[in-house]
Amino acid sequence: MYPKSTILLFILSTLFSGCGQGNHGVGQRDSNASESVPYVTSADLQRKLSTDNGLVLVEFCVPAGCHRCDQMRGQVDTLAENKKDRANVCRVNLTSERSYALQNGINMCPTYVAYVDGREVFRAAYPTSGDMLAVELDRLTELETTPSEVSQQTKIE
Repeated sequence: MYPKSTILLFILSTLFSGCGQGNHGVGQRDSNASESVPYVTSADLQRKLSTDNGLVLVEFCVPAGCHRCDQMRGQVDTLAENKKDRANVCRVNLTSERSYALQNGINMCPTYVAYVDGREVFRAAYPTSGDMLAVELDRLTELETTPSEVSQQTKIE
């Protein structure tokens, strides 16, 4: 039997560890697999945020090797499809955009950040769900008609 401290350390490291960077084998996904939500570079994201008016939801995640990202990927794909008329959804690969993520306070994956007219208005990190994100996107979509109310940033972590 393992000592309680070893079990506790394992549980805490599992809960609070970041996404894997290496080849983990089990659950490995092909990063070129067909997904409805595109990956964008930090430069692409900056352009999108400076030119797109309206609501943009960004999922900061890794394409493979993270059970949390893998668990949320399908939910976010469904969310993007269901909200495509009201929100632009994209992903940023934390493996290749780590420094950009850190500069923007992204320290856990997956993390979700919503922007309205290029300004951050909502942030949530795992654990969350596609349904919880959908509720927040609906709220933000309703508030888009009254920009003064959108200025209040919402943070869920």
